[in-house]
Amino acid sequence: MGSAVCIRGDHIDWSIGLTTMHRVLSRLGRITHAMTRLARNDTTTAIPSRDDRDEVGAMARAVEVFKNNAIQLIAERSSSSSSIAGSTSP
Repeated sequence: MGSAVCIRGDHIDWSIGLTTMHRVLSRLGRITHAMTRLARNDTTTAIPSRDDRDEVGAMARAVEVFKNNAIQLIAERSSSSSSIAGSTSP
């Protein structure tokens, strides 16, 4: 009888571990997708998990910094291009 309880407990632990791993990997997959879109200059993409209070949330907030820096860089380049174009016209 004791071994049946042990086997059931191990099964529950295994199930919890798989569920947790699936949740983490799923969240990381969504962040990876957002990072890929940012790498393709798509700054409209939303960064998932930013409000989570764990390591995945910290990673998401770091990706948000990259996104904001990309938006700022694009704006600066656009402004610089406009200034150069305006100064060369007669």
